[in-house]
Amino acid sequence: MGQHLEHPVFYDGPPLFSQGLIAFDHVGHQLRDMANRRRDQSNVSKIMREVMTLRKKRWIGIALVILMAMMAGCGSQENNELRYVGSVEADQIDLSPEVAGIIQSVEVADGGAVKKGDKLMALDMTDYDIKLEMAQKALEQAKLKAEDLRDGNSGNLIRQARANLDHIGEQAAGSLTELAYLNHDVENIKALYDAGAATQTELDNVARLRDREQAKYQVLLKQKESMAAALNLAIEGASNETLKSAELEIDIRQLELQDLQRIVDKGILKSPMDGVVQSVNYQAGERITPGQPSVTLIDLSRLRMKIYVPEKELYRLRLGMPVQFLDGFIADKGVSGKVTYISSKAEFTPKNIESRENKQEMVYEVQIALSDPSDIIKPGMFLDIQLKEGTL
Repeated sequence: MGQHLEHPVFYDGPPLFSQGLIAFDHVGHQLRDMANRRRDQSNVSKIMREVMTLRKKRWIGIALVILMAMMAGCGSQENNELRYVGSVEADQIDLSPEVAGIIQSVEVADGGAVKKGDKLMALDMTDYDIKLEMAQKALEQAKLKAEDLRDGNSGNLIRQARANLDHIGEQAAGSLTELAYLNHDVENIKALYDAGAATQTELDNVARLRDREQAKYQVLLKQKESMAAALNLAIEGASNETLKSAELEIDIRQLELQDLQRIVDKGILKSPMDGVVQSVNYQAGERITPGQPSVTLIDLSRLRMKIYVPEKELYRLRLGMPVQFLDGFIADKGVSGKVTYISSKAEFTPKNIESRENKQEMVYEVQIALSDPSDIIKPGMFLDIQLKEGTL
């Protein structure tokens, strides 16, 4: 039927290019067959010229294909790099006193560095300080009582018991008088407050003084009862049972003292770790209750970074894979990092994360532990990184 071209072009290259050459030759063969069927020699010459023109255009097309392939190769090389942008995070804790009270002093400020055990804040523990002092005296009295019982010195015991009872009675009477005055002051200030002539702070202050005196008076009454019982015991005489009771009272007084000391100690808020103060949320003079965050600390010793990896690239990641930081300002600062967590659950790319991928593509959260000896990295920074394959 038709005649083949005398000098067919052979190409020893990729299949894509070979198929292109075959297609161009096939066009020439079809044109030759058409001319032969018409048996028109003049048309054959014209057709051959068109074939040669097609061959020239074929080489232009091949050049374009090669150029496009090279460009595609360059793009795939960049896409094959495991480059991501992620945010730096750090652990932070909110601290609050375990007891309620008025803040007496604040020892730190925003951005300040603290060490474990440093004092951050102190509450006004005057009420508990008074109770603590009274508990110490009650313990001493209990020890003296037991000692007298052991010595069997009933005369001295009776005299001492009467003296103690008289002394505590005078204190209780004085406290009751002071309490009456303070109750009167509270009523007066309350009336002025209702009339708009006094402030809430003035009313709170006088009420706080009244409450302290009330607590003091109640403690004195209990001590007076204890002193009266001690006097009766001294008069009746000591026995083995009473001696055991006196020793038991020492144990009880010691427990009361320890409990009050524990409460007083809780009035001082201390740092549980080395870190940086993120924020101080209350100031001196303000009232705070347990559970209200008063100071927020950041632990800069355990920085981490979150990135989000597309599903199609997840298989290339491994735990322990090292990180190369691409931001110039940390290139020579000794900062290092490695992959410590790869999520097993897919999610959409978070809105606050920069990504070259479609925001609707499913991604996996990956965490990178950072080591920053120069303290140049701060929480909230966005860093450009590249994960290094084959370097585990």
